[in-house]
Amino acid sequence: MTTDIRPGQQVLALRLPIPVDGLTYVNEFIDRVYGSGNTTMRGDGSQVTIAAPADGFGPVVRDPMPPLTRDAGDDLIVTELNTRQDPIIWDMESAGGALGVIVQSQLAFLDLVGAKNYISTGLRVGDEFVRVVVQRDGKPTPHELRLEAEEREASLRDALERVRDALHAGDTARAAEVITATL
Repeated sequence: MTTDIRPGQQVLALRLPIPVDGLTYVNEFIDRVYGSGNTTMRGDGSQVTIAAPADGFGPVVRDPMPPLTRDAGDDLIVTELNTRQDPIIWDMESAGGALGVIVQSQLAFLDLVGAKNYISTGLRVGDEFVRVVVQRDGKPTPHELRLEAEEREASLRDALERVRDALHAGDTARAAEVITATL
């Protein structure tokens, strides 16, 4: 285990572009040089930095590096990455325009299923499964929509309570006012 590196300390900085698969190989490299653990990655435009795990590095991996599975030119290339904003922005290129086809198909799928705002899609490759939310730019996120719905529910519950109180007091005019104002 490497002990002279503090948890969270930057251990590597890379300039983009880099193949997406290259990020996996960078992680494999770090495991063999510094030790194992859950490193963190930050993207700031054309630079990616890797920091030591919050709980420090574990034992160094002694297995040989896995071989590259294909030429880097056949891959998706990350040209810029910004993790300091929400949403995280990946600028990517692909050989043969495959990435453009994927993006266009997702946009078409939004229209095909009649989604006004977003769709949640599950992608499976072998045993790996990931859920991806495709959202129209500038529209609210699912989280924002949930918060909005929760606020509306609270408002309606409050109005219902005021209507009940007014009716209990025999003030039907006030109850009608609350209903009209709420709707």
